[in-house]
Amino acid sequence: NEWANWFRYEGGAADDLWSTDLKGGFRRLTTGKGIETTPVWCGKDVYYVSEAGGSLNLWRLNPESGATAPITKNVANPVRYPGSDGKRVVFENGGYVYAFDPKAGKAEKVSIRIAEDRVGARAALTDVSKSVTAFEVSHDGKRGPFA
Repeated sequence: NEWANWFRYEGGAADDLWSTDLKGGFRRLTTGKGIETTPVWCGKDVYYVSEAGGSLNLWRLNPESGATAPITKNVANPVRYPGSDGKRVVFENGGYVYAFDPKAGKAEKVSIRIAEDRVGARAALTDVSKSVTAFEVSHDGKRGPFA
C-alpha cells in the first residue's frame, strides 16, 4: 500500500474512487486533492479513507447524489483499513479498532479481549529420556546430559 505513507500527495498517482457496471461503463466518484482510497460498501453508501480534510479520515459518499461527508475528524492519527459487514464500518485509528454505526451516526471503540491462559508460558518438567537420540558434552566439559 504505497498510499499509506504518501501523506498530502496531490500528484497524478493520487488515488480516486471509481465505479463500474461491469459492462465497461466507468464513472469517477471522487476528484478531490490527495488520497482517496480503500472503499467499502455499507448500505447504499460507500465509506472510504480520504485526506480531503488535511489528514486521513473516514468519509461517506452517496454514489447516486455524489454527496460526501466526513465521518471522523482525527487529526492526530490517520484512519486506516476500513471494512464493513454491510451494517457497520470498522476501522483502525491510533492503534484501536472502532465501529461506526450509520444509523446512530457515531463511532465507538471496540473492546477487544483475547482470552488466553498462557499455557505455553507455564513452567513444566518434561521427561525426554525416551526421546533423546544423541548428546554432547559442552566445550568446557562442565555440562553434559548427566549433570
